[in-house]
Amino acid sequence: AFVCFYTIELMLKLVVFRLSFFFNSDMRWNMFDTILVAFSLTDLVTTLSSPASQSSSNVTFMRVLRILKMAKLLRGLRVMRFFSELR
Repeated sequence: AFVCFYTIELMLKLVVFRLSFFFNSDMRWNMFDTILVAFSLTDLVTTLSSPASQSSSNVTFMRVLRILKMAKLLRGLRVMRFFSELR
């Protein structure tokens, strides 16, 4: 479900924003999302095409990347700091 949701999200963002997706104020987060989705798709293909014993290291690596995806929530802190400066 993770890979499907974020792949669709990334594709929709690329359709809407086109090249400006990579050249805006959130450029680093967008690159991070793109790399994360690419690694997730690679992991999914590897997991489906290889025996279970060989793919365990890839799954661990992808779990770490998923945790890093949650770090994206830290962007909310930046927004909150902006609003506190407006006071």
